[in-house]
Amino acid sequence: MSCGGYPTCRFATYLPYLKGTLQSITIARLATEAENFFRQAHVLVVYRSVVSLHHITWRATVGAVEDETLLADAIAWLVGDPELIDIEQTSSYHGSQIHMVTGVSKKKQQSLKSLSRIGVHNLEKLSSELEQRFDENNTLHFRLDIHSFIDGEVVIAAPGQQSTIKCQTKVEVYPGQDPMEQCKMALQEAMKKVENNDIESILQPPEN
Repeated sequence: MSCGGYPTCRFATYLPYLKGTLQSITIARLATEAENFFRQAHVLVVYRSVVSLHHITWRATVGAVEDETLLADAIAWLVGDPELIDIEQTSSYHGSQIHMVTGVSKKKQQSLKSLSRIGVHNLEKLSSELEQRFDENNTLHFRLDIHSFIDGEVVIAAPGQQSTIKCQTKVEVYPGQDPMEQCKMALQEAMKKVENNDIESILQPPEN
């Protein structure tokens, strides 16, 4: 190959003066790529070893003639912090006044601790019913019976049951992980908190 007919324009086929530089660049590049690979692998291992929840939400409604503070105390116990409770007065579909009480935790470990408060028996029940309660957005859904809860017993409500405390909690799922398995592991971690007495009284919500 030539440039403008001049043989001096041919590309060099051997550049000994570049050999050391090219070797240095290649070694440095390989070292960087290896470092990035092991860093990513380490992060992936960390992600897969940690089971947690993005957030948890407890929500219920009471009529205007009922005591919304009693329900607020109950949900405050569930979420673990009275400061996380919000009470909103609104109207029902038929126009009557109601109060909507909501407790939300956006901290991962606090959310897992909150879930633990329903007790081992209920956590096992949820684990056996994941196909019905765990959706495509990696969110677990269930409801608690309000009347049983106020009486000091934590009971998962039957489908269609009225007067319930609704719970939604989103499980952390990273690429390559099975969402259902991650949810099961999160429930198991919640059970461990109960068994290790990592939370206050499991079966005794606030007194009415």
